[in-house]
Amino acid sequence: MVKKVGIGAVCSAPLRYMRPLRVIQTKHPQIVGTPRIEQLLALRKELKRLNKRLQVCIVFRHDDFPNEEIYCHERFCRVEVESPTAQLFGDIEADEDVEVVEEEEPTDELPAEVQPHSVGVDDRFLLRNDGFNVDDDRDPAPENIPVPGETLNDQQTWGWGGRCHRKVFGAADDKPKLIQLTDSESKLMTILSLFLCLFPATYLDEVLLAEINRNLDKEKARRIGLGEFLRFLGLWYYMATFKGVTRAQFWSTKDIDPYSGALIRFHKMMSKQRFDLILKSLRYTNRLAPAYKDKFHGIRQLIEAWNDNMIKKFRPSWVSCLDESMSPWTTRWT
Repeated sequence: MVKKVGIGAVCSAPLRYMRPLRVIQTKHPQIVGTPRIEQLLALRKELKRLNKRLQVCIVFRHDDFPNEEIYCHERFCRVEVESPTAQLFGDIEADEDVEVVEEEEPTDELPAEVQPHSVGVDDRFLLRNDGFNVDDDRDPAPENIPVPGETLNDQQTWGWGGRCHRKVFGAADDKPKLIQLTDSESKLMTILSLFLCLFPATYLDEVLLAEINRNLDKEKARRIGLGEFLRFLGLWYYMATFKGVTRAQFWSTKDIDPYSGALIRFHKMMSKQRFDLILKSLRYTNRLAPAYKDKFHGIRQLIEAWNDNMIKKFRPSWVSCLDESMSPWTTRWT
């Protein structure tokens, strides 16, 4: 029999769906996984604004948040100990007679089942089911749809007016250069020495390799050195040159087939078990996660180290052309 919620009922609910967020974050600044908060004492049923819509919520008290009221959508509430029948909550609807608590809340996080940046039918269904407004209209605006046979007018012309705007503003005609190296010294560098010159060596030794070895120690596995790590990177780079080939096929025991699978085997360079273990142990930061949600925390230290090293080692040319930056983009039809 389903237990009903009422005044004095003891409930539990997923912590990530509890609100107000500012109150919850005083005790739980970062929620990992799907923990539940127990021993919630139900006070009343009330309309609250969630995701810009009025929704029926259960308001609670909890010992971790003295003198504060917290709440969640009624469907996330699980009754552990039912309240007396006389104290059960009735149904309420959003109408003019109901006093609405106008409290603006931040947008909920995506459900765990939804993949970031995905637009599948199942994902849209999950988002709508969780109360999110989903705009799945991907068609262009009517004014942007070209008429059959119409000449496209992109209002852009190619050409040069005879004036270099970079020189007008005093930019020097600099060539790309490795700082502190002469041109003759740069030409003598091998591909490996050039790669290591542009890779942040201190970060590689003190952060990346240290974190990998810390995780390998937990697995009671052999530690990794610089040479083995470069071999690991080289295998990754080589695999990236293939299309439609799975990682496992590079360690296949079948004979090489020119029409399917990988055209090389990596057994002599590194075992698949060792490769997968290094991949599992990869960490790009040794910093503690901040109290706020930083989606780039895992790679931010790598980005900073890379940029700092490039400032010290490399000077770009006075003109840089980014990939596709010369293409005119007007609508989805161009």
